[in-house]
Amino acid sequence: MISIRYATMVAIGLVAHIAMGQTTHYDDVLWRDMNAGFVVDIEEDIPAFEVETLDGDVLDTDVFAGQVLLIQFVASWCPYSGDQMAALEKIRKRYEKHVNVLVVSVDDRKDQEAFREKISGVDYPFYYAFDPDERVFKLFAQSHSTLPRVIIVNKKGKIVGLFDEHSRRMVRIIRRITKKSVWG
Repeated sequence: MISIRYATMVAIGLVAHIAMGQTTHYDDVLWRDMNAGFVVDIEEDIPAFEVETLDGDVLDTDVFAGQVLLIQFVASWCPYSGDQMAALEKIRKRYEKHVNVLVVSVDDRKDQEAFREKISGVDYPFYYAFDPDERVFKLFAQSHSTLPRVIIVNKKGKIVGLFDEHSRRMVRIIRRITKKSVWG
């Protein structure tokens, strides 16, 4: 027969394990999935990078200084990328003077046309870029990590959110972190 004391300790340990394993919150403002293959972490400065837009222009991180930036890494073959773009547009639209969205396709050169077709039916005022060699992607995550991914950068250039999935729950958290990043 198990003692009440032992059963209580097991129950407390189980609850603590479940609570800590499901989500990681930092002061209810920051979020990071601890097992998602990210190579950056919360509260780090955004790595400096340059990326080529679909129009052939070059963007760098200085373009987004002083604004909240949502970076979404996608690929034409990812079934969740489009849904996540729609969710990010709703968030961007709500805080349009304060939030920019950079969508970075990691499609290789032969699949870039498929990505262009995927976004041709949407009218989101995002910055769109290609990263076929995953040079920029590897600044944030391990090569061949899951897609889509979203990184939230606050006005000070600090990473405040790292997401590796698309779900309603993640969208709610992204919305909350973006709001807190906009209004401080």
